[in-house]
Amino acid sequence: YDIGLGIPAEPLFRSAEALCQRGREHYDNEEYLDAAKCFRVAAERGHPGAQYMFGLLFHSGKGVVEDHREAVIWYRKAAEQGDETAQIALGNCYENGEGVSKDHNEAARWRHRAVESIRNAAERGEDWAQFNLACYYERGALGLPQSYTEAAKWYRKAANQGNEYAQFSLAGLYEDGEGVPKDFAEAMRWYLKAAENGYGHARLHLSSRYLDGDGVERDPIEAYKWVRLAVDKNDFWDFKLAPMRSLLTEAQIAEAEARCREFYTLRRSASQNESQIH
Repeated sequence: YDIGLGIPAEPLFRSAEALCQRGREHYDNEEYLDAAKCFRVAAERGHPGAQYMFGLLFHSGKGVVEDHREAVIWYRKAAEQGDETAQIALGNCYENGEGVSKDHNEAARWRHRAVESIRNAAERGEDWAQFNLACYYERGALGLPQSYTEAAKWYRKAANQGNEYAQFSLAGLYEDGEGVPKDFAEAMRWYLKAAENGYGHARLHLSSRYLDGDGVERDPIEAYKWVRLAVDKNDFWDFKLAPMRSLLTEAQIAEAEARCREFYTLRRSASQNESQIH
């Protein structure tokens, strides 16, 4: 109630974490004014994630008046609490002279702190950090040497924990033979895992493969199934359904929809079995 968003008065919903989460939901929906209200309160309560996001709004001028100096203030608050994304953003500000004077040494210092924070989290087994560290090795970013071998190592660690982004990236390395032996079957295995775990781009990738018969037997019904599942995950991809429908008969579309239902049935069953095990 205190920020005019109709948030229930229970302590849980007034916590900085809950406010930050609400802010992210508004941000994802491009409701930037409401996002700014949530991030401001959570940031003032010391939440590093909210401080970074509030800084990002000032940096981009979304929901607030663009102000790079103000962005740096909030990036710094989050960065000093160890928020890796804020540390990278602050380093970029120093590199580009946005809100602060250009200072390549200070830029390098903050990027180094970010890498060390991410590496420590990755070595503790946090899959998001393993994925990010792999991305930086793959690109040779943040002062790290470009290394497909290191990228594959860290993608695999995250992929084995079920991180769908890492699974998709590891598949790409196997397909191209970068950092690992070229192995199309292994690539497809990881593409499938990423798709089954809900990654929309992996689902669209499989759809394209089945539609074109690229490395797999051509199967327009299976292609439609994966597009439909991608749309179920994010209706942004809805525009891809109409062209697919035009390629199939009504009977084939019905078969594809049946395969989608079977997919969800199998996923629910697997989830229930896993819950019983734990």
